[in-house]
Amino acid sequence: MGLESLPGRDSASCSEDIWAEGGDEFSGKAVLLWKMPDALRMEFLSPFGSPLFVVVAGENRLRAYSVADRRFFVGRADSETMAKWLGLPITPALMVRILRGGLPALNDEAAAARMGWDQEAGLVRLDLPPGAGLDRRQEVYLDPRRWEPRRVRIGEEGADLWVRYGPFVRTGEGRRPIWVELEDIRRGRRLRFDMGPKGGGTAGKFSDDLFRLEVPAGATVVPLMSGADR
Repeated sequence: MGLESLPGRDSASCSEDIWAEGGDEFSGKAVLLWKMPDALRMEFLSPFGSPLFVVVAGENRLRAYSVADRRFFVGRADSETMAKWLGLPITPALMVRILRGGLPALNDEAAAARMGWDQEAGLVRLDLPPGAGLDRRQEVYLDPRRWEPRRVRIGEEGADLWVRYGPFVRTGEGRRPIWVELEDIRRGRRLRFDMGPKGGGTAGKFSDDLFRLEVPAGATVVPLMSGADR
């Protein structure tokens, strides 16, 4: 069984509860659309259901719009620009992979993994060193019965990013986690997506236009550049 052991949808949409702590705080609803391998659209909603903040990543570009401030952010869709709005250094492709219940690592990296039993965790542990497409080492902890991911550590000491997966439920297209939580130890930032046992939305073949975002009339354009804060 490869590291991407669970089948997922090529595209899907869902409405999720989301909260973040550390830095900019947020708790509420978000609508998420994604399309493999790296197209992502997320709309953070007000209590009345209207968009507060819209983020679109696709074609190696990131566009984000703050409705209240009428500020339109533009940059490359990489881990650095994603960290400016999400608070976590994670690429759109990796975000899509995690939300659908996959592992950060890719199938062809399994050959480099060392597998063993972690007595303390009670889980199967895979250690993946840098190389074979990985920029940083990973520790992957899997359920020994279903081979579903429970948590993944990315990075070295002092630069830890933890990904934790809730219980998986079956959908019409495969299995997905009830919730996913990401934590950056160095930044003190946590972000959690909670889809619930009956959530998960609908799958569909979305138009590429949904993963583009034009500058609204009168908005102030703010470049997201390396080394610049939002």
